[in-house]
Amino acid sequence: MVILILLVKRELKFLLLAFNVFFIADGYSQLNKNNVGIQIINDNLGEISNKLKTGNDYGETQSTGISINLLTIHHIFNYHLYIESTEFSAPTKKYRHIHFKELNNFKFVVNNNKSKDRTSFISLGTGLYYIQGNSITIGASGQKYYFHKLIISKDYPRKYWIYENDSSNKLYLPYLDFNIGYNYSLFKKHFFRINSRYNIDIPVSTVKCFTGIAAISKFVFQYINENNRLNSIDLEAEGYYFYASDYSKVAYVQVGLKINFRHFSAYFQLNKPFNKQLKNPYLKYDDLDVLFIEGLTLNF
Repeated sequence: MVILILLVKRELKFLLLAFNVFFIADGYSQLNKNNVGIQIINDNLGEISNKLKTGNDYGETQSTGISINLLTIHHIFNYHLYIESTEFSAPTKKYRHIHFKELNNFKFVVNNNKSKDRTSFISLGTGLYYIQGNSITIGASGQKYYFHKLIISKDYPRKYWIYENDSSNKLYLPYLDFNIGYNYSLFKKHFFRINSRYNIDIPVSTVKCFTGIAAISKFVFQYINENNRLNSIDLEAEGYYFYASDYSKVAYVQVGLKINFRHFSAYFQLNKPFNKQLKNPYLKYDDLDVLFIEGLTLNF
């Protein structure tokens, strides 16, 4: 019994570690059921990051998103509620001291995308950015701080962070988001499909740094097994390009694996940025490290 308890404790510790280092359960994942999701992004995956020569807990280093997606309560419209918190950090002259910015995003979206082949759709979102750099909160800053303090530091005593205030005012930036898209199935057989989605996204904020135009293309290679608890296995690839006139371009390629069961989905993705918000004065700290994304979606 004691051995069993020790094994369970060890496995739970490993799962907590893995869960914290992997990008909202996809708020726009086109499932056919209502769902809630959680997604975690981190730039540091231990030895894997060392091999890739990336991941230093600086820049865009920690993000957690929670989504509620209501896809069946109306025959035309879907409703999405999304909350995400992201930490951007940079070292100071003192050992293990960091400055940080915490970007919190609260967003509500309505769209008419029912994932039917060869259909166009539109969505309209409204949200609020809350940016602060002076307090450790229950958001991304607190998640990173307490994970290192309570878990990482037990095995790596020097892997802790000391947060220094940024001495800047809190910012509240409302925004609107308009999106148009098109679904198209490139290949369709009984057990295998290649689906694609193309979007043009136009966010409009009260500051130019968060206002621009984005193009997104997503391809899903899907093996379907509808007669089993394991409904499908998806290989996903996504390209993203965002341009805001007065600061910098944002571009990335993202690939990943999603496993869809009857009542839940789990996924793991890699995000490789090529351009990011390096000149955004409201965030200050960013880099081009590979991001590791892990998500879980529960259907209801």
